[in-house]
Amino acid sequence: MSNLKEPLMKDQFIERKVLSPAPSNSKKLFTPFAICFFLFIYYLVAERNPSCTCSTPWTEKQITGNREYKKYLVYTEHCKIPYFEPIEDQFKNNSGHSRSFDCSEHRRLTVVTYNKKSNRHILRVREELIPHYIGMNGSISCCYQSITRGNSRKQPDDAIAISHCLAIRESTVLGQYDEFVRVTCKDNRNNEVYSDVHTVIPVRIDLQERLEYWRKMKLKRTPNILLIGISGISRMNFHRTMPKTWKYIVENLWFTLDGYNKVDYDTFANLMAILTGYNSQSANKMCNPRIVGKLDHCPFIWQDYQKVGYVTAYAEDDTFGSTFNYKKKGFNGPPTDFYMRPAVLARFHYVKRRGKCLGYKHRAEYVLDYLINFVKTFRNDPLFGLFWTNSFANNKFRDAEEIDEQFVDHFNQLEHLGVMNKSIIVFMGDYGIMVNATRYFQFSHLEERLPMIHVWLPKWFRSEYPEFVRGLMINQGRLTSPYDLHVTLEHILLTSGRTIHSPDGSLDSPSSQSLFHPIPINRTCNDIGIEDHWCACSSASSVNEASPDVQVVTQKVIGQINEMIKSFSNDTQLCEELHLKQVLDARKTILHSNKRIKSKAEYEIQFRTSPGDAVFECVAQYNPITNWFAIKGPIGRVNFDEDSSRCVDDYLMKLYCFCK
Repeated sequence: MSNLKEPLMKDQFIERKVLSPAPSNSKKLFTPFAICFFLFIYYLVAERNPSCTCSTPWTEKQITGNREYKKYLVYTEHCKIPYFEPIEDQFKNNSGHSRSFDCSEHRRLTVVTYNKKSNRHILRVREELIPHYIGMNGSISCCYQSITRGNSRKQPDDAIAISHCLAIRESTVLGQYDEFVRVTCKDNRNNEVYSDVHTVIPVRIDLQERLEYWRKMKLKRTPNILLIGISGISRMNFHRTMPKTWKYIVENLWFTLDGYNKVDYDTFANLMAILTGYNSQSANKMCNPRIVGKLDHCPFIWQDYQKVGYVTAYAEDDTFGSTFNYKKKGFNGPPTDFYMRPAVLARFHYVKRRGKCLGYKHRAEYVLDYLINFVKTFRNDPLFGLFWTNSFANNKFRDAEEIDEQFVDHFNQLEHLGVMNKSIIVFMGDYGIMVNATRYFQFSHLEERLPMIHVWLPKWFRSEYPEFVRGLMINQGRLTSPYDLHVTLEHILLTSGRTIHSPDGSLDSPSSQSLFHPIPINRTCNDIGIEDHWCACSSASSVNEASPDVQVVTQKVIGQINEMIKSFSNDTQLCEELHLKQVLDARKTILHSNKRIKSKAEYEIQFRTSPGDAVFECVAQYNPITNWFAIKGPIGRVNFDEDSSRCVDDYLMKLYCFCK
């Protein structure tokens, strides 16, 4: 029962709204009525989801709340994450309006269908649509080309090869190894009137043999694992900009992890924590993405699933900015059984682009369609897939509205296909908005650090593992991280009975654990490898930006930035030396108190530098008596502008360099 949590103890209580005191003359009548009403609601919800293992109903005190704890997402001994309304006055006044989009000027002239009997795909021209492209009196001829990975040694993940164009005769059976095809149509004057790229999921012979081996073993039922992601969307911005999808999540009783805290700055680091259990430093050392072939030898979790009979897939909707290709070399070979990147490269090269539209659809919709084709083709086999979108929510407040209905539509398609009762689905983000006017709002600290995440468990899985349901319910209000999700994926693999190897856990977060077991109530960010800078559990209070200690700390941080710039390159003439322009925000936490001396304190500061108006933020500790100073974690860049750092290639240096 995903919308109920474990009965809460006093030190766990989370209250989403501050309730007004009842009038004194009705208090005696109201209390028993309220108890009966909430017990009735509890009964209805429990009936809707019989797999719930809640032990006892909530008490009156837990229902009405202790007003000492006002609004919190997480309220535990060492972690308190406040709750903010997703729609604030500041947001309404500054967010602007989203742009509507319509990619379908014409319907697609060609379509690919799947023949179950022959296990082959059929490419067909929709003759009824030809007049839309050439008028009533013209003629048209179409051909298709097979697209495969290229043979570039330096950039193997950025190269494609394309075959000769073969004529399409009404309908054409595609080859058994054709995954991506480009279709071109010309009129009787030889003018190109149509260009499109189709993706298919062919049932290859080698894959059939592998699956047949595992089918013969007649193992117990095991769930699909489908990870569906949106880069750059926080839990708050998801509620604001995708209300239809949020409504679908709530009405269908998904689990929501309100205390899910990102572990690093960008998509690569946060996804690597999920897929490998590595932090950013280990990922760059063990799987150096800037060297060709290194990522191929990285221990991705999808490899473990593939070894035990799962069919694997990975798709993203961007080329330049994709997770493993932005300032990186990507993969030397396909990392999964099905890998959509060649189709994305071909679309960007051959298909008309217009805003977020790529040909006849929104870029993100191609990823969702790839997911649907994947589960349709292998509906009777276990699947592991990562389907990631980069093209719309990343650092843009309202753009997610453009694709809200499409996500609901594709979730409904999964339901119609029966996939929901076969799959564990994680619908998630990697971080919140980092570059926007929202950075200067009160809740900006949480906006970036708390990505949205929702988990779906199929009914049979809930019934078979009620203790997992209970653990996940409890963890909705606990501090969790991508490392926990990695351990959970290992845990699911172990319960499948297809492997006898114990999970390795997370190398860089040994205390992380499966989300199916209750997270310790005394957990801290340090326990699970989240640096202070990224931690959303904060007890800091505001302090005057002009105070001497804040100014000293900020100057010391800027000094560290200038030292980093010098250490990156012997040629220090490329970048300007940075100077403090303005402290934008400062918060302080007392670490050690002593009546005789000033306290050692931790500062969360956000400041602007010149030249370039770069905005940075960091966490630093400072003792004004001893002048002791230390930066805790990285110095984050808020308003990254690649144009101002084009004189350097190093990704990290780009965050700090303002070119001369």
